[in-house]
Amino acid sequence: MRVTNSLITNTPGRRDDQHHQIAQPVVTHFRPVTCEAAECREFREGWLTVVAKDSPQYLYIRHQSGRSFSKVNERADGLVEFYAFPGQEFWAGGHNHKQPSGRSPLLIHRSGFGGRRLMEVDEFTDSMNETAYRINSIRERG
Repeated sequence: MRVTNSLITNTPGRRDDQHHQIAQPVVTHFRPVTCEAAECREFREGWLTVVAKDSPQYLYIRHQSGRSFSKVNERADGLVEFYAFPGQEFWAGGHNHKQPSGRSPLLIHRSGFGGRRLMEVDEFTDSMNETAYRINSIRERG
């Protein structure tokens, strides 16, 4: 997954294309966080888990999970409903919460000639403005 905003400032497919992109790749710009830090609904309100009474999951919930549950309902179809109390992490792998790491976004300039450069904020802004000015000038001339 990649979070991006692309500002394409010319005609696609032309050799003089100028692309300005603001990117925040998940790998470098986001960090994993707990259910508590993400303030997820299951952490705040608890959750319901339904498992078969004769399953390993049933035994795990009852004896090994380390979480506080109440057995809500033992159904006629052999399934058991457990309510997990609020304030507990959801099952491992059940949530993949991420939050921004606070790292500045990548400012990328690509040209139609295959060039790709990372830029500083002032340089990126100037480049975008110059390209937009050129495009507007061409449009005004007709």
